[in-house]
Amino acid sequence: MLQSLLNLVADGLPDARVVAVDAHDGTVLVGTAEGLAVLDAGRVTEVVDATLPDAWVQAVHVGPDGALWAGTFRGLAVRGPQDSTFRTVLDPWSVFSLSAARNGGVWAGYEGLQHVSLEGVVTPWLDGVHVYDSVDTPEGPVVATTESGVLTVAEP
Repeated sequence: MLQSLLNLVADGLPDARVVAVDAHDGTVLVGTAEGLAVLDAGRVTEVVDATLPDAWVQAVHVGPDGALWAGTFRGLAVRGPQDSTFRTVLDPWSVFSLSAARNGGVWAGYEGLQHVSLEGVVTPWLDGVHVYDSVDTPEGPVVATTESGVLTVAEP
């Protein structure tokens, strides 16, 4: 059953083409073809585009610590819980997916899989394969979807 629908741009979304969404503790991030929207209680409270590597936001993640992550066509940006602006931590790669890492930060899927900490430290982890989505399992291995199927790998 449809509960409510934002009236796209009329309700404050940067663009009608919504391509990513994530939520945690009441904060909802919406990635669109023209920027990032932050929602609270179903209303757009903030629109971000100028401080992102690119306006096309195709992956989003709200960290358990309140960090906001935006994967764009040209890179990855993060805004820490105490920060007022986003900063680019991975570029110029097109970030396809973001998922929580068990030890903090995120797994960024693109033309590889990298661990990125909130401080912006990028740890190369898997190269040479497009990673479209990933999950850090409680048992230890990271499971990733690729152009060749599902890949299960243990941390190095």
